[in-house]
Parts: sequence; structure tokens; C-alpha cells
Amino acid sequence: MAVQVVKEIGINLGQTTPKSVQQLADEEFDYIITLGERAPSYGWIFASAQIIHWKFENADAPDDADKQLRRFRMLRDQILQRLRLFVLVHVRPRTTPEPATLSTVATAR
Repeated sequence: MAVQVVKEIGINLGQTTPKSVQQLADEEFDYIITLGERAPSYGWIFASAQIIHWKFENADAPDDADKQLRRFRMLRDQILQRLRLFVLVHVRPRTTPEPATLSTVATAR
């Protein structure tokens, strides 16, 4: 259902293949965001990355497919909202242009 609900917002996971942490050990990251019940420890593999753990409620609802789909959508939206806030706080300040300066040159009329 995760593939279905992210496709609804324009993200196609159909052709992607998940990678294990060991496959990414040679990569460099600024941040690693984990999701799930408990925060794993990747500090020894990704020494330069700041590891952030976000815990969300489980989306399982095995008795009712419609209810489970609603939960997956709600979880997707919560993750999306948190990612937007994360970008505003952590990424955007790095990419803001230099502040404009006032010109002391007078314009002729």
C-alpha cells in the first residue's frame, strides 16, 4: 500500500530497488532520517551524518483494507509534512541568497 499511496502524490516507486545500509556505507550524507518503532544505530557506518529518528504510528489495520489505506495515506501525509518542516529548518537557510544591500548611487531624473 505504501507504493500506492506515494504514487497518488506523483512519486513512482515501481522501478526502484531498496538498498541495505551496508550498500550505502561508502556514501556520504549530511542527515539520515530513520522511521520505525526503534531508532537503529548507524553512527559507526555514517560517522559524518546527523542521524534523526522519527517515530510514527504503525499503519497496519489487517481486518479492513479501506481503513488500512486511510492509515497509509495519513502516515504519508505526516511524513511529507515533517519533511517540509525539516527542509525549511535545516536546508533552506543554507541556500538563501545573500541579503540585498542598499545602493548609495543616486539615480538621475
